[in-house]
Amino acid sequence: MLFRSFLVDCGFKVCVLPGTDGQEEEFWVLDESSELEHVAMLQDSLQSCEPLTAELDRGLTIIQPGAGGGSIGSLPPDFFSLSSEEVKREQQGKSEVVERENMLRTKAMRDKEAALGRKKYKYCLIRIRFPDGFILQGTFAVHEQFSAVTEFVAENLETPLPFQLLDNVNGAKLSNQENSLTEFGLVPASLLNFCWDPEIEADLTEPLPFLKSSLTNLKD
Repeated sequence: MLFRSFLVDCGFKVCVLPGTDGQEEEFWVLDESSELEHVAMLQDSLQSCEPLTAELDRGLTIIQPGAGGGSIGSLPPDFFSLSSEEVKREQQGKSEVVERENMLRTKAMRDKEAALGRKKYKYCLIRIRFPDGFILQGTFAVHEQFSAVTEFVAENLETPLPFQLLDNVNGAKLSNQENSLTEFGLVPASLLNFCWDPEIEADLTEPLPFLKSSLTNLKD
């Protein structure tokens, strides 16, 4: 639609004329009354414009302590958090499946199926839970690097100090900033835990605020 509007502004119009095979076709034809200087000006403007880059709306959301941050829409509460027994059962089941599949299928076949699974999702919902109970929520593209999540958290901290983001299930630190959210297994949605770097924690004489006060001081 934008390209069509540009042609119209230049003075082009659609005309039905005989094509190379004699059949009538639609062609864009420059009107004889059009000023070439005007067309040249529009061409220069078009060439000098910088391309527009689409930016994903993070949909920043703050969930207050006790506000039921464990579910989104129709998702069950345990979508973001599993009990230790559930984790053990799930891991055992996965191990048995992997053992069987390794005996029957090649690595190429498994990689192909994993790639097909990743294509099911375009976006990823990430929640970061802070020690004071607040939860920061944002939306990311599945192919984005984990550094995008780190930057998102840093932008919303009251005090910009080094911190860590930990897996909610096993407590592992997610440190490789170049890994994609898919590679980290965070798709389609995950909950991470926030904590200050150990060196920062050791030097603290009193608790520091986490999220910006403009985000947490909400009026009823």
